[in-house]
Amino acid sequence: MSGLAIGIDVGGTKIAGGVVDAGGRVLEMLTVESPARDVEAIEDVIATFVTELASRHDITCVGIGAAGYVDRNRAHVMFAPNLAWRDLDLKAELEARVALPVTVENDANAAARGEFTFGVGKDVDDFLLVTVGTGVGGGIVLDGELHRGAFGVGAEIGHLRMVPGGIPVRLRKPRLPRGLRIGKCACPCCPRCGNEWRAVSSDLPRTCRWRRRRDHGAPHHRGCPCR
Repeated sequence: MSGLAIGIDVGGTKIAGGVVDAGGRVLEMLTVESPARDVEAIEDVIATFVTELASRHDITCVGIGAAGYVDRNRAHVMFAPNLAWRDLDLKAELEARVALPVTVENDANAAARGEFTFGVGKDVDDFLLVTVGTGVGGGIVLDGELHRGAFGVGAEIGHLRMVPGGIPVRLRKPRLPRGLRIGKCACPCCPRCGNEWRAVSSDLPRTCRWRRRRDHGAPHHRGCPCR
């Protein structure tokens, strides 16, 4: 069977790869745990997937769904909140390794395109897709076209600052099982002041509150308590 493509979804928890035909049918899939904090290890997994799948199928191209900010040229990963990618020309690096044409797309954008072409969005012209995984992402289709915005990140709805310099939103505390309390930590998936409530064990030291991740790779907003 000719004209097959490999699609690889790279997330903070797992990496999944599959062979798909022009009709959107998935012919084979592979899944492994994601080495999220190791750039070279992630590329090793992708290259291994492509080599293995291409040995059993006639592959013409590779598509990467990246959980991060991807530029409009669908080549450069500018920032990936739950991965080690920072200002990385992923397209060039992978094409050099797999010897096939590679397209890089934000994972939620790729999912929106897939649903628009083959799934629940195929009968409508406008819709919003929300992805919920290690992080939260979004894909927007307007008038039948995928909307990327001026810089390729127009649908990043996981964290939105409504007012520049505004006060971070504080969510109402949910009811928790006994032995747990609510702590507030620096969100690992927001480059600027995107803090989230999360449950932490009651026996953790107080210094865990508002902990700042040193591997963040982007500055917090000046009003963030993590500074």
